[in-house]
Amino acid sequence: MVVANEAHQELFGGAIRVWIPQGFDDVSEIRQVPDNQTVYASPATDESISIEILESPADHISEIPAQFHFQQLADDNDAIESALGSIENLRAGIDLPNLRTGESVSIAIGTQKIAKFNETVPNTVNIYVAVIRLARENTDILISYNHPIEIDARSSSTTIERATTVPAQVALTNFQAVVKSFTIVDYGLFA
Repeated sequence: MVVANEAHQELFGGAIRVWIPQGFDDVSEIRQVPDNQTVYASPATDESISIEILESPADHISEIPAQFHFQQLADDNDAIESALGSIENLRAGIDLPNLRTGESVSIAIGTQKIAKFNETVPNTVNIYVAVIRLARENTDILISYNHPIEIDARSSSTTIERATTVPAQVALTNFQAVVKSFTIVDYGLFA
């Protein structure tokens, strides 16, 4: 099972703290990751968690942030198919006690058929997206959790020795734990 003991990580020089499931490795130790992004991946399950700091898109400010970023991820990943299953708004300070009261937090959950890296064969991946919109800082914090549910036989992901496939409920629980634990220690990061 992937859900593990507490494993809080300090990100962006300690300005952010978040729980990352046990077995997820810091991708920056094996490849370059942009400065505004932190990525963790599980070599055993091919799941990944990305936390990205972005400028809020001025031309899409009225849209639901998670829905916008879910579609943006589909576009960026050249998704062959993209289906948004659900959208939810959470209350910072209430549903998410570690965030400043009044911040906008939205969740989008769906599925995308996307090829890994520069491959051409698509895998079916559950995509869990949370967007914390910091209006005062004009910043969107994008948390995305990728949970492969169907791997094409020709994908490089077939070489991963999976002990078991991660059940969707476990992946969802992990995603929810990441989001709920998300803490901004220093808002100066966004200045």
